[in-house]
Amino acid sequence: MKQKVRGLNLPDKKKDARPGKNSDIAKEDMFPLRLQVYLARCGVASRRGSEAFIIAGRVSVNGSTVSELGTKVEKGDSVLVDGKPIQLEEKKRYVLLHKPAGFV
Repeated sequence: MKQKVRGLNLPDKKKDARPGKNSDIAKEDMFPLRLQVYLARCGVASRRGSEAFIIAGRVSVNGSTVSELGTKVEKGDSVLVDGKPIQLEEKKRYVLLHKPAGFV
């Protein structure tokens, strides 16, 4: 159902809700992931910079050097850049709770 506000038609909020980048759905469906995107998310370089690393042969996945773009990475794969291991860090969530006296 659309809401009317002074002649404006606003979309229904339930239909317009979409999962964003930081939602749990996006995290579950993230893999398989292209290698250059994986390196960018790990903070090695930008996506384009990661492509340059791959083409130069500086990246290896599960012990084999990768030199072509579009290689997919799975969750348990071992990724090395210049011999150093790279992995995604889980995002931490901190919750601050104001708990007054007597609150259970």
